[in-house]
Amino acid sequence: MVDINIPEKRRLKISGEYYQRLTSWIDNKGLWDGLGDADANNMMQYFQRNARKYILAPAEKLKTYSDDFTRQYRTIKANYDSASKSDKPVTSYGLFIKRMREIYNGFMKTEYEKDKKYGYWLMKKLGVNVCPYCNRNYTTTIQSPEIKVRPEYDHFYPEALYPSLILSFYNLVPSCPQCNHLKKVQELDVNPWIGYRAGGRPKFRVDTSNGDFPARPEILIDGENENTKKLGVKELYNEHKDYVKDILNKIQAYNPVTYGAIKRDFQGIAHTEAELERMVWGNYTREEDMNRRPMAKLTVDILEQYKKFL
Repeated sequence: MVDINIPEKRRLKISGEYYQRLTSWIDNKGLWDGLGDADANNMMQYFQRNARKYILAPAEKLKTYSDDFTRQYRTIKANYDSASKSDKPVTSYGLFIKRMREIYNGFMKTEYEKDKKYGYWLMKKLGVNVCPYCNRNYTTTIQSPEIKVRPEYDHFYPEALYPSLILSFYNLVPSCPQCNHLKKVQELDVNPWIGYRAGGRPKFRVDTSNGDFPARPEILIDGENENTKKLGVKELYNEHKDYVKDILNKIQAYNPVTYGAIKRDFQGIAHTEAELERMVWGNYTREEDMNRRPMAKLTVDILEQYKKFL
């Protein structure tokens, strides 16, 4: 629903540091080979030679690079696909998947300093504080001796289907546990690292078929896509009718005259128009700020729908 907005200079610095830390860790652990299978070792060594390409692949190139890898090893992949479920893990391709997962899980859980793990380090660096998939839950990261909590990483292109992308920086989407568990191995339309093109973002809307201010508002989504459908966004947001009702009540109370008076009353407290709007509506109200607080996307869309009343 919202994009991951990290300034390019900072994003490139984080991704570069992630690449250096990750590859150094793999080198130190000796995980580029030793899979006990010639074809699996060959795949791993090919990945090592092209590690920068795959780990730092731009979000727009991820699928292309994965397809390149699959073509490179199409016979090995075909043997994996044709194997029984019990035999898949011991095929060459299955061993490659296992090693890639071992690297990912091992790296994220490794302490680089006392009580500090790489998985937390990366999440803290990214500073994504609201789930980009749903904009409904905070994704706060705390790493201290007393408290350790972080959101989950979703592989936008699922691990089981795209093993060459398991370590790719732009395939890792900080997400709330609910979205990550709902998605599982499903494929979505829009990677939050790429975001939505102009006019393509789904929009929340209150169903006004029975009046502009329904007592129990039903939330609809215009422009639904695979992201909203597979993550159950509409169903989840319809559990927040009270939040929507509060906004509708304020819209009815704050007619243009009243709203003007409120602005005058809070001139000494709210220093900007945006601050005032946030105080009145209890959330960010501008599209560029939707990723700063849960439910901001819903708030922005409803206020846009009802702007004629304000």
